[in-house]
Amino acid sequence: MSIHAASVNEDKRRDKSSSWGKTFRISLKQLVALLLILAVALTLFFWASDRIDTHKRWASMMEISQRFMIHFDEVYVRLPDKFTNESYPTHFWIRSELDYAYWVMLKLIRLDEAHSSQLFKIENLIDTLRDPATDTVRLNESQFSDLRNAIHTIAQKLPDAYWNPLNGTDVNSETGPSFWYFGPSPPDEAMLQQVATLAIQAKAIISP
Repeated sequence: MSIHAASVNEDKRRDKSSSWGKTFRISLKQLVALLLILAVALTLFFWASDRIDTHKRWASMMEISQRFMIHFDEVYVRLPDKFTNESYPTHFWIRSELDYAYWVMLKLIRLDEAHSSQLFKIENLIDTLRDPATDTVRLNESQFSDLRNAIHTIAQKLPDAYWNPLNGTDVNSETGPSFWYFGPSPPDEAMLQQVATLAIQAKAIISP
């Protein structure tokens, strides 16, 4: 083989090697870019999924707080019978409403663990009202009126605390606000604290 032919072959090998090197470098850049795109896509996916789940949880808290209102307001209506009527049916119905309110409250506590300390104060009031020993408590007219008013206010204000931050958004009991809602998350801290304080005061009336 001539020197010239050997030189030509060597140049071809170098060109081929250089071509493979360029191809590899381009592929590596593409791979890095692809991995970055994939990482961003996964991050956005998990963020969106978490946001949807959070909004659904808000909707559940709102729905459960409204169920609590129904049962606890019924306690407000039937409370006079608890203290003045010894008949079994009367005690059965008010005890049933207290039980429903109690279990609904436990569900709300599980959903909203961040505010469990306030919610436990309401649960404690319900538990005190459920206690058979509470039937023996004799309240004067003023105390009884204060207790009923407290129960009614708690029943009404608790769902307001979970609905209030979502005003002006597309809210329903299944999905919560729209995906693009970036307002405050429920509950309304000040209102929930008012309800918790009222629960403490109501419990003090029946078990000072």
